[in-house]
Amino acid sequence: MDPMRRSFRSNVALGLSVALLLPFAAACHRYVPPEGGPEVLARGEQIRVSTSDPVSVDLGEISVDDAILVDGELIELREDGTVVMSVIQAKSPSGAVRGGMGETVTIPGNVVASVEKRVINPVTTTLVVVIIAGAATAIGIAALNAGSSNGDGNGNGPPPPQEDERVPGLIP
Repeated sequence: MDPMRRSFRSNVALGLSVALLLPFAAACHRYVPPEGGPEVLARGEQIRVSTSDPVSVDLGEISVDDAILVDGELIELREDGTVVMSVIQAKSPSGAVRGGMGETVTIPGNVVASVEKRVINPVTTTLVVVIIAGAATAIGIAALNAGSSNGDGNGNGPPPPQEDERVPGLIP
């Protein structure tokens, strides 16, 4: 088999593995209500704000006029429940998700339904790590096996030297 073809197949296998595992990587975290309530959250923590009514979120040149979920980094949580945050993404009721670039938005306290903290999901994370390790091992073994064949392609060693490669008197 042509070595370039093997390389292409390995690249395709790796690409498919990554594409299939990518959705699992996003599942490595989840959002939970903070123990002790939102008041215990510190500046810089990753949070998700759910709203009781859709709010307008400006993401640079794009405006999400009906955001109901806003993910980002906490800047300030005011006494009246108003949340000031740096936005990572905003989701509308239709399911459309728009990514942010860290734009600062203020969500009024009267529409904040909940504030949740982002935490690592240990079960899903462990599963993803095991799957990735298994896929990497399988790809490595396949690559080693594909490259170990010499000679006639059946693993029977190198081919005999050609006429012009023989040294007179050494090889009959």
